[in-house]
Amino acid sequence: MSIKVMTMVFDSILEPNQRLVMLCLADRADDDGTSAFPSKARIAAKSGLSERTVQRILGDLRGCGLIKETSPANPAGHRPTEYAIDLSMLKSLERPQETQRLPPGVTVSPPLGSPCLPPGVTVSPDSSFDSSSDSSEETSPLPSVGERAQGDLVLEPTKPTQRQLLEKIGVKVKAAIPDGTPVAAMVASYHKHVPSGKRVAEVDPTLVSALKRVWKDLGKTPEAWVAFLDRIEKSDWLAGRRLDRDGYPFSSLTIGWITGPRNFRKIVGGDHDNREGSGSRSGRTVEGRTAQEIWPGLV
Repeated sequence: MSIKVMTMVFDSILEPNQRLVMLCLADRADDDGTSAFPSKARIAAKSGLSERTVQRILGDLRGCGLIKETSPANPAGHRPTEYAIDLSMLKSLERPQETQRLPPGVTVSPPLGSPCLPPGVTVSPDSSFDSSSDSSEETSPLPSVGERAQGDLVLEPTKPTQRQLLEKIGVKVKAAIPDGTPVAAMVASYHKHVPSGKRVAEVDPTLVSALKRVWKDLGKTPEAWVAFLDRIEKSDWLAGRRLDRDGYPFSSLTIGWITGPRNFRKIVGGDHDNREGSGSRSGRTVEGRTAQEIWPGLV
């Protein structure tokens, strides 16, 4: 049992069921996050979740990189799959600490060993020390979690993280975001190029896993992702400009729907392109390139 890892899980922004599964893993892990090997049945019994739900959540946690398998299950030896928890990623999911305000009339002197404030800068009553302070200027850098702000002075500003960029456009983040997948840029491009689709309200582990897979399938190039989105918006059926036989438009256009494995394959294969005069499905975009030309080796 690792009290350290369990505390980090308690302090995270994981969803309740994900937190229960992570606590069960931490209960059998070392302080460095390794050697966590509770079986799915044990996790289900401790958390009160079904084994099917536990299996799905473990898949989501693996997909976003929060846990990884270090040793496969060995039924003959009665040993379940062993996992390792990525503590740095778990740390990034820590809840922002509550703002601490000074009572009126209380002054603060810099502690010994800390950098002194520049001349002329003072800490006024009611100033807050908020690790999640944000600047209202669009071009101003956002401080990362853990950085300290004193009044209007931000110490050591850094480049905005994907989490901060997503939250800035009103998207809730409930998952760890791997560095190798530009989730924030993909969501922003979806909003721009697919106005007919429903806006993204939150990014959860399932969506992160889907975007990671799609990004890899499209060759990890932004041009291919934009071409994929443009193809969706040009489809009269997907964009809701054409009604079905019952007189209703398609209403399930979401980023989760288009990145589902089956729907993704149909879109890049041209199954939802506008029909030509002969009634056969077109495999071409407006630019006249086939799906094979846009995504070589994919379809």
